[in-house]
Amino acid sequence: MNDSLIDSLVRQLKEFAVTRSQNVARGFETPNLAAHLLQVYGLGLIAAATTILKSDRIADPIYKALNEETDKIDPL
Repeated sequence: MNDSLIDSLVRQLKEFAVTRSQNVARGFETPNLAAHLLQVYGLGLIAAATTILKSDRIADPIYKALNEETDKIDPL
C-alpha cells in the first residue's frame, strides 16, 4: 500500500510540474516562479506522506522526482 501511495503522489507531482511548464511556455509564469510553486507543492506532499506513513525515508522517491522536475523547469 505504501508504494502505491508514494507512486500516486509522484504522479500528482509530475502532473503539477507539467502544468507549471505549460504556464511558463505560455508566458503566464516565470521559470523561477513555476519552480518555486512546484517546490512548495512538493514539500507539502512530502510532509503529508511522512506524517501519514510515519517515516521520513518513505518520501525519498518524491524528493527525487521533485528535484528532477524542478530542474526541468528552472535549471539554475
